[in-house]
Amino acid sequence: MSLQLLYDDYLKMNQPKGDVFVFLDEVQFFREWPVFVKAHHETKKVRFVVTGSNAAMLSSDMITLLSFRSLPLEIFPLSLRELARAQKINTQNTISLAKSAPQIQHLLDEMLQYGGYPTVALQKLGKTSFDILGAHARTVLLQDVAPRLGARKPADLEKLYVYLVSNISKLFSYANLSKLFGISDKSTKEYIEAFCNAYLLFEVDRFDYSLKKQIKSQKKIYAIDTGQVNAMGFKFSSNRGRLLENLLFIELKRLGLEVYYYKTDQGEEVDFVVKKGSDICLMQISWSVNDPQTRERELKALKAAMKELNCQRGILILKEPLLGAEIQDEEIEVILAHQFLTLDPTNQEELLFQSS
Repeated sequence: MSLQLLYDDYLKMNQPKGDVFVFLDEVQFFREWPVFVKAHHETKKVRFVVTGSNAAMLSSDMITLLSFRSLPLEIFPLSLRELARAQKINTQNTISLAKSAPQIQHLLDEMLQYGGYPTVALQKLGKTSFDILGAHARTVLLQDVAPRLGARKPADLEKLYVYLVSNISKLFSYANLSKLFGISDKSTKEYIEAFCNAYLLFEVDRFDYSLKKQIKSQKKIYAIDTGQVNAMGFKFSSNRGRLLENLLFIELKRLGLEVYYYKTDQGEEVDFVVKKGSDICLMQISWSVNDPQTRERELKALKAAMKELNCQRGILILKEPLLGAEIQDEEIEVILAHQFLTLDPTNQEELLFQSS
């Protein structure tokens, strides 16, 4: 049935007065829906809220037909801040945050395992959550990604996706992946771009002031949701630190910031270069730096990168609090993950760029 017929029936049955607000969900299943929306939008009597498949919403056809007529809004899984609010945990000030710290830490542990999709995060379904999250990922792969690519073997797409989601935050190149899966560099790049357009994954470049070097650099991958990583990826005992890093990455994307990784001249890695306009901030994410060797490694990389990039702002985010000696460095701020993740967006940006 066409949208126009549905809309005509609605007008006959309800005879609405004044402006009409139309909400269209899963709109990609209706052919030529942008034409319908454009035609009625231009009457200035109908306002639309349109949701649907991520790749479909980003299609060139939609952008062309609805140019200057639409305001896109990215919706991410729930944040720790939103989950705390849903459970009526007060995080509005330092005192209430300190009182609620055990609850919030527990909520963060659950989020690292099950993610932030409302269906599983709010209902606390336990291991059933992984079945739901896995089904969601496969649905996007089969109904969104595969048709757009014209993929003859959707199973091969899923294998590549599973490999990538099992290796979040690790470096990769198109050449190495093409050898591993027996497909061309061009196809590998197209597949990963399709995963990103469908908001299953995000690709991250190495930070460099040379755009040419940035494009040619090895990439990193992060997932839209930590729960989906656990549902679809291979599990490793060392996965928790990378899950924390993934969670922080999504929080930075939620702020609308540009995010890169960085490698120093000596090959030391810094997790994030966060960019806002011409301002940058460096972030290192670690589960714990209470081990002296881990502390030295993380701080050495962060300080070297700050020097090379002439950046005055470095932040070390930890899951576990420091035991013993504090880090004595005026240029590096240490903050616990649950504290950063429960700040409101304005305060998060101020923390990142306060010295800029």
